[in-house]
Amino acid sequence: MNRRGLALRAGSLLLPLWLAGVSSVASQDTLALRPGLRVRLSTAPDTARPSWTVGTLQAVTGGELTLRVQLAGGGPAQETHIPRASVVRLDVSRARHSKTLTGLGLGFVGGAIVGGVVGRLADVEGNDLAPQDAMLIGAGFGAGAGVLVGTLIGVSTRVDDWQPVPHSAISRGPQYGAPRRQVIGLSIRF
Repeated sequence: MNRRGLALRAGSLLLPLWLAGVSSVASQDTLALRPGLRVRLSTAPDTARPSWTVGTLQAVTGGELTLRVQLAGGGPAQETHIPRASVVRLDVSRARHSKTLTGLGLGFVGGAIVGGVVGRLADVEGNDLAPQDAMLIGAGFGAGAGVLVGTLIGVSTRVDDWQPVPHSAISRGPQYGAPRRQVIGLSIRF
């Protein structure tokens, strides 16, 4: 079997797998609002700096959304009814994750800078250490300490990945979103 035949055979075997992946991605784009989803919405007309209401969706009716909102003081959650017509923007949380790697990276860089400055300033005349070496040693210790502190802060910081819901879908009823059309092209040259 020549190379072209092998490439076509491999492509014909891999194409269904690739198409299955595309269809699963397309199905993830469809948003159906259901109780239990974490959402944020804004009713303020200023879309440049929206005032967010974040909560867990409790009920979806034709005319309103019911959210369970945690109060800022840490008190009991409060149920809030928001008319759909007043919603300017609505986002759905796709996942929550920590900022561990961001904390690690920022801690490393910040610790290395602070440690290098401290090492350079702590270097006194009369020792057998060159100023650059003192700075490098300080940067190494500072980076290690910064990695520990930054990682601990990053692990404790949790953020949401928000996916916006199209404005036209907000007033349509309980079902949000629509599947996107997928276009696939294939080009084979011999």
